[in-house]
Amino acid sequence: MRTRPVRVTIIERVSARTSTGATVVEKPVQTRYATINQLSTQGRAIYQQLKSEATYEFLFRDTPDPAIDLGKHLIRHGSTDYEPLSPMTVKDGYITIPAKEL
Repeated sequence: MRTRPVRVTIIERVSARTSTGATVVEKPVQTRYATINQLSTQGRAIYQQLKSEATYEFLFRDTPDPAIDLGKHLIRHGSTDYEPLSPMTVKDGYITIPAKEL
């Protein structure tokens, strides 16, 4: 079952040096529409076999530009941040990104 697409923001995490030391700065890169699906028990089991903690899947109609790098980007919906856990794949004609809620 697919839900209605919602607006999400792709956030880039950049390390910056300050006088107090290194800090991580979050910079919005782009705003996109995506469908957020919470994984079923069966879906979570499939990702667990791959040693992944995925609990959500983000479905985009086309490839986010720039491409989402693991460990460098977050996906934000409202006040909730999600961390992508594996590279983008094509599934049922959509770009799929598994993620976990932070």
